[in-house]
Amino acid sequence: MGLLQRFENADFPQRLAMGVLSKAGERGITLEELAAEMECDREEAREALKWWGEGSDGVRTDGSGTGARYRPGSPPSEDETIALLQWTAGAWQSAGKLNRALADYFQLLMKHQERGERFAQAADLGNIGTVFLRAGEFAKARETFGQALSLHIELGDRLGRGLDLANLGVSEARMGNVAKARELLSEARLLFREAGREDLDERTQKNMESLDKSDS
Repeated sequence: MGLLQRFENADFPQRLAMGVLSKAGERGITLEELAAEMECDREEAREALKWWGEGSDGVRTDGSGTGARYRPGSPPSEDETIALLQWTAGAWQSAGKLNRALADYFQLLMKHQERGERFAQAADLGNIGTVFLRAGEFAKARETFGQALSLHIELGDRLGRGLDLANLGVSEARMGNVAKARELLSEARLLFREAGREDLDERTQKNMESLDKSDS
C-alpha cells in the first residue's frame, strides 16, 4: 500500500503528522518539534507516529531518545507532496489556523507555478482569497480573487470565472461597495446558470438578498 493510500485510511492526527513530516524533508523533525507543529502534546504526536510504523510507506527514525529525528520512510514524490499540502492547508483552514493555511496554500501555488499547472494555480489563488476573506483582509482577498479571475479568463474556464466574480462580489460587499458587489454577483449568476449550477446560483442569490437587506 502506498503513502497516499495509507493516508486515506488515517485519522486526523495521523494525517497531520505525515503532512508535517513531509514538509520537514530529509532533515527530519524531533518529537518535540512535531508536537509543536501539530499543536498537540508529545503523547498524541507519538501515537500518530506509531500508527504509521516503520517502513517505506511509514516513518523512518534516525537516532534515539529525545534526539531522535523522524521523516517519511521514503521521500514523497512531488505529486504526493502536493496532495499532502492540499490536505494540511484545508485542515488548518477548517480549524481556523488561517496563517498556517495561507503558508501551505502559498507553497502549493509556488509548486503549481513551477509545474506550469495554470488551472491549479487559479484554484490556489481562489483558496488564498477565501482565507484572506475569512481573516477580514478584504483588500487582499479582492486582489487575489482578481488574479484568479484573470487566469480563469485566459484559460476559458467560465465556471471558474463565475466563482471568482462571486467571491469578488462578497469582498466588495464586505468593503461597503454595495453597488459594485451587486454588479459582480449578477455577472456570476449568469455564468452559473449557463453552467447549470443551480446550487451556486441560489447561493449567490442569497448573497444578493443580504445586500438588499443591508441597503433597506
